[in-house]
Parts: sequence; structure tokens; C-alpha cells
Amino acid sequence: MRKILLITFLFTATALTHVWAQDRTVSGKVVSAEDGTELPGVNVVLKGTATGTVTDIDGNYKITVPSSGGTLVFSFIGLLSQETEIGSRSVIDATMESDVKQLSEVVVTAVGIEREKKALGYAVTELKSDQIAQKSEPDALRALQGKIPGVNIIGAGGAAGQGSNITIRGASSLLGNNQPLWVVDGVPFDNTTYATGSFTSQTTTSNRSFDLDPNTIESMTVLKGAAAAALYGSRAANGVIVVTTKAGKKGTRKGMEISVNTSYSTEKVSNLPDYQTQYTQGNNFLYVDGNFGTWGAPFDLNSPAWQVKENADLIKSIDPATGRPWVAHPYDRYNNPNNTPYFPEFGSDSVLLGAYNTPKDFFQTGGVLETAVNISGGNDKANFVAGLSRMNNQGIVINNEVTRTSMNFGGNTTLDNGIFIGGSMTYVNTDLTSPPSTGLFSGGPSVTQRLLFTPPNVNVKGLPYQDANGNQAFYRPDNDNPYFLAYHAPHTSDVDRYFGNFNIGYDVFEWLNVTYKVGFNGFTDRKLEVLPRTNTAFPTGRIIKDDLRRMELDGNLLITVSRDLSENIGLKAIVGHNANLRTVDRQAFQGVGIIVDGINDLDNTQSVTPFGGNKSERAYQAFLADLSFSYKDYLFLNLTGRNDLTSALPKDKRSYFYGGASSSFIFTDALNISNDILNSGKIRVGVAKVGSDPSPYLTQSVLFNTNPSGPGFGNNIAFVDFPFIGTNGQTVSGGLGNGLLTPEFTTEYEIGTDLRLFKNKVGIDFTYYNRNTTDQIVAITVPSTSGFNSAVSNIGKVSNKGIEVGLDLTPVSLANGFNWNIFASFTRNRNVVEELTEGLDEVFINGFGNSVRVVHAVGLPYGQIKGSVAARSEDGQLLVDPATGKLIQSSEEQIIGDPNPNYILGVTNSFSFKGITLNVLFDYRDGGDMWSGTYNQVYGRGLTTGTVPEGPRGREVTVVIPGVVGDPSTQSAKLDDNGNTIPNTTSLTVNDWYFINTFGSSGPEEFSVFDASTIRLREISLGYSLPKTLLNKTPFGSANISLSGRNLWFKALNFPDDLNFDPETNSLGTGNVEGLSAFQSGNAQGIDLGIIPTTRRYGVNLRFTF
Repeated sequence: MRKILLITFLFTATALTHVWAQDRTVSGKVVSAEDGTELPGVNVVLKGTATGTVTDIDGNYKITVPSSGGTLVFSFIGLLSQETEIGSRSVIDATMESDVKQLSEVVVTAVGIEREKKALGYAVTELKSDQIAQKSEPDALRALQGKIPGVNIIGAGGAAGQGSNITIRGASSLLGNNQPLWVVDGVPFDNTTYATGSFTSQTTTSNRSFDLDPNTIESMTVLKGAAAAALYGSRAANGVIVVTTKAGKKGTRKGMEISVNTSYSTEKVSNLPDYQTQYTQGNNFLYVDGNFGTWGAPFDLNSPAWQVKENADLIKSIDPATGRPWVAHPYDRYNNPNNTPYFPEFGSDSVLLGAYNTPKDFFQTGGVLETAVNISGGNDKANFVAGLSRMNNQGIVINNEVTRTSMNFGGNTTLDNGIFIGGSMTYVNTDLTSPPSTGLFSGGPSVTQRLLFTPPNVNVKGLPYQDANGNQAFYRPDNDNPYFLAYHAPHTSDVDRYFGNFNIGYDVFEWLNVTYKVGFNGFTDRKLEVLPRTNTAFPTGRIIKDDLRRMELDGNLLITVSRDLSENIGLKAIVGHNANLRTVDRQAFQGVGIIVDGINDLDNTQSVTPFGGNKSERAYQAFLADLSFSYKDYLFLNLTGRNDLTSALPKDKRSYFYGGASSSFIFTDALNISNDILNSGKIRVGVAKVGSDPSPYLTQSVLFNTNPSGPGFGNNIAFVDFPFIGTNGQTVSGGLGNGLLTPEFTTEYEIGTDLRLFKNKVGIDFTYYNRNTTDQIVAITVPSTSGFNSAVSNIGKVSNKGIEVGLDLTPVSLANGFNWNIFASFTRNRNVVEELTEGLDEVFINGFGNSVRVVHAVGLPYGQIKGSVAARSEDGQLLVDPATGKLIQSSEEQIIGDPNPNYILGVTNSFSFKGITLNVLFDYRDGGDMWSGTYNQVYGRGLTTGTVPEGPRGREVTVVIPGVVGDPSTQSAKLDDNGNTIPNTTSLTVNDWYFINTFGSSGPEEFSVFDASTIRLREISLGYSLPKTLLNKTPFGSANISLSGRNLWFKALNFPDDLNFDPETNSLGTGNVEGLSAFQSGNAQGIDLGIIPTTRRYGVNLRFTF
């Protein structure tokens, strides 16, 4: 491959050494039509050729043109392109006007190559800094929601610093990474979510993209398809997000400017269920102290239920002021002969029976405070930028907080000898603290899971959460008090991140440039998970210390040739080399038995053992080529090729080649179409193939240290303890390696069009794509008799097909400066697991053993929800047990839901008038199922108003399950003498309808699945920029104040109204996860287990420059 690329380059360079005869120079200045200021960085190109330059810091340019003249094309992002005939002139000045809808926009594509958007044969979306920052959202990833066609982003929950899952054009890898590659200032940027324990399931863990401060971002470009991303290599199969920071952009400022941005947002829980206040804890109208269910006696003493002896005996007295009963204190059960009194001061005291809203009382008002200062300056020789920012987000849960401190600087200069030097450096500290926010219903530690179905008569906030000795107390000793966990179970992550680059370039000739960029991206993450003494999962207490170090070095050499092959044909040829090294060193230890409360250190535990860890290195290098041809500036062809060599594959399979081709045709220019209806039009087409290498060390079974001792480690060494004479024991891993592994390959075809209509008042960007991923790298279960638990193999095929539409409208644009713009983003993706392997019809992704889980099934969309279902007759009617009136549960589980949405729509309305701007973003997610543990438990335990039928009798009514009588033993319908099914007529209480083997908890899981269609007011901002006439006599160059809000309103259309549930959550966490235990895969979506609810924010922002 090296020889082929070298020969290609030499041939191209030799063929392009033709020198134009009688060339001459044209110069001039480019200024803004708005205020007359000089415009640096404007592209000036000789039309129909590859000859071009850019304006300098003062807006000046010089370009060599043929003596016969030609046409100069001036273009810049956000400005209307302008064409000027040269004629015999030697000085040509240009005045450029704003234009938000254009094909000539310049965007950053693969490996930092800048191209005009009109030349691209694939879909690209770019967001500017004002679309990302100052939106009451400190997470740059979540700031993209609803704004980009083809992109799907789901947050794990509402905790401060909580991670998010992002996919572009659907998920393709069965069990591998489906997250896009992040590239920051030309350097790969790791976005992995690193989780520790199975209980946390990474829901209290951030994506590492959270380390990016939105205030430091200049632009974000999303490369969606394989054709756009192929040059980035193996990690780009799922798309690329290219981030240019303010420290990484090329300087264009003359003089110095200081900008200050400060904002504050309040944060509240977005919504909670409508809790009923009519019935107490218990079951079947009996008040039962300590019961989870809220099917007990009414709060109304006039109810006949209080005449029943079991209830009447519980009344200690009647309060004369309220008429409510005094009953035993919730902690009274602690005072019995078999249990040491936790709270002897309460003894057998009674408590006034009343209704409380424990979840509402638990969640607090949080806030986000951000301050950022940026300094930039330069002259005609050099430019620099430096910034400092700090963000603090207090969450809605006690002791949930994340703080991010960021420092960055960068600069560039052109030396007298013509060498260009530039670089940037960023340091970020992200400090996250959160109590555990989700776990299994079978007792995993979580501040929310018991909170959400606490009976209304238990005032958790008003009761102590611990005794004088620091022992936990709750109305049920077998469950955790949420306040106890919030104050004593911190899960912390302290990240120090540093990334940057240095680049040097030189124009050897006017047509030949050589650039080399070296970058680094590393971080340390010091995690600590604490479960205090007397928690239910580890009663003696547990501490996990998890230290992670990751470093990545990346180097890119690019040689660029830009020449005209003829008067009409231009060529830009790039050949290059990429080298990359990634290392991960992770060690975790577990300490069990906390000695002294409050000292969260392994040395404060009774025993310390390894909890897992790994150390890995992965290296690869690649040779790449990019050839771009242009014909008369309306027909473009781009060819790419890349050959990777990776250490993660077997030695004889480490080298693999892939590439792509794309083309763009500006048919309005070719056919000279120019009228008031069709202003410009482009057709584009692309095809590419991208390979993905596996994780390291899968090609063979590996050894790891183990220190077993005593009996149970084999009869032959029953009395040998390890370490033995200072030597650790070693054992073979449970995974069988595969020396025949090959890369996963993704092949994608796309076709689209970009149209500008009605004097640029309408813009349409349409794309259809078809993507297939084959040779999936999957660890499949093998019989234990093989000596292994799993074996790695290349199996399976996943397809994704879809359309993306961007619609840009300007309904109103008046001469007085009032403008109304609408941008709509539409995404529809259909994915199918086409194949697995012979004898394998299903692959487990994530879930809870024999309970609800997420699987891949052949012939069905990616990641189906599987669980228990009710037995049904041949004609589909529910089978009911005549002895009980309850459902008969099927012995066979089935697919019960598809979490993939039908389509996603985002609509932004933007209004501007004389310095006033208003932006409103609505989005709608159609379809996509979710299994809701919140519904399952809240309804099953009778907590919401929806479990209280309307009418004076409330729950005293009985109900009948619509279905037919069935036989529980055969799970088939019983028939009458005429062979017909028998309708069910057996009555149930409302309690049994929701609680026992019916439609709530303990019933078939299919009845807790809902269509998650949701409409949402995602974002709104109102800003005002002071006019320059007011600022001329002040030291300020600009001043802006804005009000903003996030997630202000939503409606889940198919969930019960009283649940007020926000489906934008996932208890199985985010994608691209690396963990130390089970339940770590973020590829499983559509599961809710009562995580921290989403939040609503209102904020104010002040920005000024001087």
C-alpha cells in the first residue's frame, strides 16, 4: 500500500508541473456589507479551477490568474457567495452580504479538510457556537438534541452529570460500540462511559464528552455517512462529530478582545406522578403497617373499612381537631424483643395518620452556574486565544453535584520563511458526586426506587434516617431510606483531562502543501463508590476504589496538491499517514466491612480484595489518499482510500483496505437555471466501506492473575495458598480467543439533494441511505464442557435504511429588519437484524436474567424488549383462571416491545428584530416502546390517582378482566358443550387488578410496555443585543442578555396521564460502555427502572466583550 500511494503521489505531482504562461496578479480587499468591517478568512477562488487563496487579517488578498482573466468567486460561511469578472483589472474589491441559505458554505470534513458544501457528495450538518452555548445546558452532547437530521440522543436520566446515548443513522453493531467518533481540533476524543459496579449501571456516570465546555466550542460538524467519515478509519463507522474549539480555530482577529459569559439556571424535577391521597398502606382495605402497597383503608374514618376489626384495633385514639386516627409509629416495629431499639424515644408512641407526598418532598431545587472568560488577539503575523471557565451544577437530589473547570489556550503564526505553526492545549477537571440512582428491584441501592412507591401515610422526610449510632432506619428495615443513601452513599468521579495538538505546515510550492499534526488526549478518572454500614445490599458496608488512566497519541501527515489539470478541471490530491496509540490502565479494589463511619477509604475497611481491572494497548497505523476533482465548479468527484494496520487483529489479518466515492452535481449551474423559483440545486451520491477492528486481546485466550486459596481450587492443590512463595496464581480467562477474527465492515450507499427555492426563502436538504454491517464481532455462549464460557466470532448482519430531511424556511423577511426563520429536522431509520449464525436466533444484550431484558432476534429490529406475556386463546383473547379471576401467565416469553422510534422531528422557530432574538425548539418522537418499571410499581402498589376509580365508591367497586375462561395447566381456552369459548365473569377487586398476576406488579411484563411517543418543548431562548450606538462611548464592543429554558413541557401521549412520565430516559445507561461487571451495555434501550426523573431549567445569561 505504501508503494501504491507513493507512486500515485509522484505521478500526480509530475503531471501537474505545468506552469501557466503570462500569469498576472489580482489583489483587493473584502469587507462586510453590514458594517464595512474587513473580512478575514474569505475564500477567493478562480472559478472552474482549484486556484485559490484566503483573505488575511485585514481582509486583503492576492491571487495569480491567467492573462485572459476569468471570474473570481468570493465565499465565506454565512455570507452570500459573489462572482466578479476579472477582465483587465488588477484590483478587485468585494462587499459581501449575509446569506444563511447557501451551497457555497465551507465546512470541516474528514481529517480536518475544509471543503465547500456544494462539493460534498454526502450529508453534513454544522452547528455554530450560538446554537450550542448559552442554552441552559452544560452538556454539549445534549445541546444537539432535536437540531440535526439523522441523530438520536437519549439521556440516561435527570441527575447532574448523567450520561447520554447518541447514535447516527441507527445502531449497527450487535454488541460493540455504536457511538460516533469524536474529533476535537483534529485529535480523536474518547467519549466512552466508564462504569464500575453493576448496581450503578453507569446511570450516575458521565460520558467523557461532558468534559467539553460548550462555551469553548466554535463549531460542531456531524459527518453522518460512511462516505464522509471513511478517512478517519476504524472508529468512524458510526459517523464522526468534528469539534473545533475557539482555541483550535485559525486566528482571524486583529487586536485584542476579551469576552465574558456568565449564566445561572434553576433546575427542578420536570414532573412526578399524581399521587392519590385517599388510601393508606396495606391491602384489600386493611391498614398494614410496613406494607409497600397502598391498597389499605381510606383516610376517611367514615368509611366502613374502619369498622372491620383488623382496622379498628389499630386506632389508638381519634384526634379531635382533625378527626383522623392516631396509629402506631412507623418505627414502632423496631422495638420488639428480637430487635435492638433503633429509636427508643418513640417506643410505642402513635402518629397522626396523614397523607404526604414523599417524592415531591425529597427532590430539591438545583441550579447551574457558569462563568467563562475568553481572550483573543493577533496581528498580521500571529494570533492567540486563551480561556478559563467554571461550571457548577447542583442536582435535584441531595449531594448530587458536578463541577467542571476548564482552561485552554491556542495560537498560530506564519513565520517569515512561510512555515505555519499552530496548536492548542486544554485542561479540564470534572468532579462528579452522586448517590446511587438505580438498581434492581430485588434490593439494589437506589435513592429513587423505593422513594417512588412510598405509601402516602409515611412521612419519610419528617422521620430520622439514622439512629444515634449511625445505623439506618426506615419504615421497612429490608429497604434503604433514600435520605440515608443520599447523605452516606456517595459515588464520586474525579477526572483530570488534558488534550491538545501541535501542527506545522509549509507551502513548498503554490500548489503543494505539507502539514503534520500530532495530538494527545488523556485523562485520569478516580472513582469511589461507597455503601455505608447497615445498607441492605452490603450491611457491613463496602467501598470500591476504581482508578483509570487512558492516553491516546495521534499523528497525521498530509501532503496536499492543488492544481488545474486544464482550464475546466481542477484537482486536489491528498496522501497521508496516520499513526495512533491508545493505552488503558485500570485497577479497582473492593473493601468490605467499614470500620469507622464517614471515612471513605479502603484503609478503613476490614478486608480489601481486587475488584477487577485491565491494562491494554492498541496501536494502528494507516495510509490514506483523497482525490477531489472539479469540473467547471459544478461537477465534483471525490475518491478516498485507506489501509489500516491494527494490533488488535491476528498477525496475518492486521492489514485491511477500504474506501469510498462520492459525487456532487450542481445542476442549476450546469444548466444555467436561475429564476425566482429555483435558485440553486444539487444532487449528490456517495458509497463507502469502513472497517472496524475489535477490542484488543480477543484473538487468543489470555491469562490473568488470581489468588485463590484453600479447598475449592481443585483437589490437587487443596492446601496451597496463593500467592505461593511470592508468586501469584494465574488462570485462563473464560473467553475463548479467535485467531481468525476479521474486522466488522459497514457498507453504505446514500443519495440526496440540496435545493434553494423562492429567492432563497426555502431550503431543502434530503438524504436517503442504505447501510449494512457484516462480520459482527460477538462473544457467543458456549457449553461449559469446553472449558470456556464464551467464544468470540464474526457473525451476523445488521441493516439500516432511512431518510433525513432538513427544511429551512424564511416566511417573513422585512425591510425594517424583522425576520422569521423555521428549521425542521426529520429523521426516519429502519434497522433489522438480518442474520446471526447457524443455530443462533437470539443474542442477549442486557437485562435482568429471567425478567424483562433486551435481545437481538433475527428478522426483527435492533434491540427488542423481551418478557413475560399472558396466555391467550387461539383467537387472541386473554385466558383467565376461573378459580381466581386472574390472568393465566404464559410459560413462554415473547418479544413485547420495540424501542426504536418510527421517526424523530425537531422544529425550531427563530425570530429576530433590531437586536432582539427569540428561538423556540419543539421536538416530537413518534413510536418506540418502553417497559416502564415506574408504571409497574406505582400502579401495582396503588399509589396514583389512576388506581382510584371515579365515583363515590372508589376502590370498593369490582372489575372483570375481559377475556375467556382458561385452563392453567394446559394454557388453553375451556370450551362449552357447543365448542365455544366461555366469557370470563369472575370479579376482582381493584387491588387484585393491579397487584397480583394481572396488569401491574407481579403480572405479565407485556402490560407495562407503552408506546413512548412524546412531544416536547425542548428549548426556548429570548435575547437582546445592545445596539452599537449605545456602546460606542463605553469600553464594551458588544453586550447581550438572554433568558432561556430547557425541557419546559412534554407530553408522553400513550402513558397514563396521572403517571406524568418522561420516556427520555434509560435505566440501562448510555452506549459505548466499558465496565468492571455485568449490566454495562448501553446498546440496550427502552428500559425504565425508576431512575432520577428528568429536569426543567430556567436561566439567564449575560455576555459582553471589550
